[in-house]
Amino acid sequence: MSCLLMRKVAQRAQQHMCLLSKHFAQPMSCLSTSTTTSTSLEDGTFPTQYYLNSRKVLRVSGRGAAKFLQGMTTNDIHYLDAETPTQYCMLLNSQGRLLYDAFVHRDVWSNDVSENETAQTFYLDVHESGLDPLITHMSKYKLRTKVAFDDVSSELSVGAVLTPDSRPSNGSTSSSAVQPVQATEAVIPPPSPFVVLSEDPRVCRDVVLYRGLFSGSPSNMTTQEQYDDQVRFPYGLSEGPIDHRAGKAIALQCNIDLQHGVSWHKGCYIGQELMARTHHKGVVRKRIIPIRFETPCPEFEPYTTIKSIVSDKSVGTLLSHNATHGLAMVSLDKMSEGQFVIDGTTLATVHPPNWFQRANVLASI
Repeated sequence: MSCLLMRKVAQRAQQHMCLLSKHFAQPMSCLSTSTTTSTSLEDGTFPTQYYLNSRKVLRVSGRGAAKFLQGMTTNDIHYLDAETPTQYCMLLNSQGRLLYDAFVHRDVWSNDVSENETAQTFYLDVHESGLDPLITHMSKYKLRTKVAFDDVSSELSVGAVLTPDSRPSNGSTSSSAVQPVQATEAVIPPPSPFVVLSEDPRVCRDVVLYRGLFSGSPSNMTTQEQYDDQVRFPYGLSEGPIDHRAGKAIALQCNIDLQHGVSWHKGCYIGQELMARTHHKGVVRKRIIPIRFETPCPEFEPYTTIKSIVSDKSVGTLLSHNATHGLAMVSLDKMSEGQFVIDGTTLATVHPPNWFQRANVLASI
């Protein structure tokens, strides 16, 4: 890692400490500075920072990096700045089908993109299975653009911070049901490992969840991603190749429009035609919805059929899940049928999160 980046880590750490401290009644200095310990899901505590080992980091740099990404991603790169260094987006194929979901982090700890056109640098947080295919995909459209792609996963890793009031109670996502959870240890004991940390743009109004990149070893972070899943599933945060089937999924069905992942005012980008046509028609008949299991759920194969108990007809498919919660692609006009059954054995109910209900998506069906 460059010396310049390392020198900036300490400066950014204090900023992130101040950002997170507003969510706690006690001063940050009063919290323990010992390392985060592993805890079980049953003990009611959540680690405050964790390492997403299934995500890798791709650096996109060069004079033409911003212009290149503007033509490749669904969101508007030009809105990234020091105050908002992170945005959620997707990359599509030429037919408009989803290929990869990504978080784009602007390099705000070294060179300013707006002031130095020779040093435009962005970091893409992508699933590990999509890293090499994404580089190949981007290389096809590079042509003569002054841009370089580098896997920097050995230097930077993807992490997140889950503040104590982020855990939904009993799987519900209504605002009245979200109860504070005691932090196990310090939020980010100095020196902070994060070089960039920003509120997760997908759920910034409903849950205090941060996403960022950190340097160094993740030894003081938990690697048990079921902690993430305890929030990701109930809040409907789909990501990765199981939830987003490359070349088959449609971005709007994956809630990109409801999770601040698309700009309808930017110029052309790869796959825009299908996105624009579907958006202007105003009808999306299927979406990814959080579901809750009535009994502990066994490990089903992805895309197992979900049927309605009322009609015994298929209403959707199961995506990623754990023993208590999961995500499913469900026909919106079937949501009112109540309980559903998976593989004839496991009962499940849908639980639309706050951001889903605010968008009033059922009114268009």
